[in-house]
Amino acid sequence: RPPPPRVRFDVDISGSLFMGAGRVSRAKGERQYVGLSRSDTPEDISRQWAALREAFLAQDSVLLFHLKNHYALIFAMREWEEPLPQPEMAPTLEEEAGDAGAEKPQAAVPGARIVRQMLTSRRGQRPSAWVDFEEARQTMLGWTGYKIMNIHRRA
Repeated sequence: RPPPPRVRFDVDISGSLFMGAGRVSRAKGERQYVGLSRSDTPEDISRQWAALREAFLAQDSVLLFHLKNHYALIFAMREWEEPLPQPEMAPTLEEEAGDAGAEKPQAAVPGARIVRQMLTSRRGQRPSAWVDFEEARQTMLGWTGYKIMNIHRRA
């Protein structure tokens, strides 16, 4: 039997490190690198997420996540706010005494928790796991070899 025909794609692609622990020096013209640190503030983490979202939405590119013993595409991203649980208020002395006319204290409304997740795969290549961005950050901070790479088509 003859070998299958070879398929040639005339596509020029390039890859670069996009996100991970530490700082990486870049060659002139190379794309952005987002360095992570254990001392990042919530504002730093928000900027890192925004940069990741921007790279994810870019035309002609994909993000490849090197996580523990595995490389996987980032298929989707999502973000939402959820309210923090309200603390239980202890009854006041008036309430314990049965004073129904007493005004009840109102708990201060706490803020909301921002949930940021990436759809990737822990095993295999199918999208199967929503990974919290904080978990992904901790993975990348755990070893300098764990990174997110940007694979893009050159213009």
